[in-house]
Amino acid sequence: MNILIIPSWYSTKDNPTNGSFFREQAHALKEGGNNVIVAFVEVRLFSKINKKERVEVIDDNGVKTYRIIQGKFPKTGNVGTAIAFRQGLKKIYREIIKSEKIDTVHLHSCIWGGIGGAYMAKKLKVPFVITEHSSYYGRFKVNFIESQLIKYTLKKSDKVISVSSYLKGIVSKYYKDDIIIIPNMVDCNEFLSQKVNTKNTCDKFTFLSLCYLKKNKGVDILIKAFSKYFNDENVELIVAGDGPERVNLEKLAVELGVSDKVKFKGALSRSEVKKEMSNCNVFALASRFETFGVVLIEALASGKPVISTRNGGANDIVNDFNGILVEVDNIDELGEKMYYMYKNYNNYDSYRIRKDCINKYSKEVIIKELSQIYNDINSKELVNKEIY
Repeated sequence: MNILIIPSWYSTKDNPTNGSFFREQAHALKEGGNNVIVAFVEVRLFSKINKKERVEVIDDNGVKTYRIIQGKFPKTGNVGTAIAFRQGLKKIYREIIKSEKIDTVHLHSCIWGGIGGAYMAKKLKVPFVITEHSSYYGRFKVNFIESQLIKYTLKKSDKVISVSSYLKGIVSKYYKDDIIIIPNMVDCNEFLSQKVNTKNTCDKFTFLSLCYLKKNKGVDILIKAFSKYFNDENVELIVAGDGPERVNLEKLAVELGVSDKVKFKGALSRSEVKKEMSNCNVFALASRFETFGVVLIEALASGKPVISTRNGGANDIVNDFNGILVEVDNIDELGEKMYYMYKNYNNYDSYRIRKDCINKYSKEVIIKELSQIYNDINSKELVNKEIY
């Protein structure tokens, strides 16, 4: 199968890990025997583009990637970005048709790449699949024009996928046909921990939280809960990631007297993420809103129990034997459950946690589900062509 993947956000020079799960899925599809091509438009203000826009073609370890930097006008918001994205894809289309055969277009998220993805599928005359990931629908007020673009894109699709049941409920406001749930994947072999066991043998008990440090991630609540319930114990909290709230969070740790117990690691490479997951005891996520929660399944793949807020995406992931869910912004409930996990850590079976993760989120499982969708819609397309 020849699959063209269009991610609404992707790695850039300024943000090399952006959209890393899109890239990992593209490579997993290739490993599954498909020919995978990526088309991405990096949208910037016209004033921040120094050279003439042109399509670059990059060989990303066997995944051919078409990229272009496309300008947009200031103060045009998401609509301006969507229009610019479409303009960039028009230019990529003119290059793709010279040498590529495409069977299916798979768009990731409507919010920016939507109308461009629909354009590409129409021009190529192939089925159009959409996977929705974006938290924009739930966190912000979608204006009238944005809602029309979203509805238009979804209507043009042959299959719509949501990464969680919570997000499915939100997307269903814009799309009344069937929406199926296929979660994000994790390469479980990459997160094989050297400490997958049922006993706590660490000198210091470690909670790990990994996220982009912005207000929505609730790291302030996590630090407050930690400081209230872990004053004297030999326990530490590792906060990995960077972002606009880092300075405020570091000040908060000082004010609460836990700066010696709360360690900020900054942005991590993928290899560093795996190492931190392997070394921690429990993974904690205090987000106020998530459409999924890739970091949670990465922790589970490492055999680690998790504690998370009921933030939407986590609701599908956390169960009775792999962790605990707590209410958003509830400092005491979060602190009490963290303390419970600290005292009862040996009751969590790392092997069972990891096995359950493999059965639900491994790349082999997810690629099999996606491949079935591609085959089904292409078979349907072929039948329709024969009829008409």
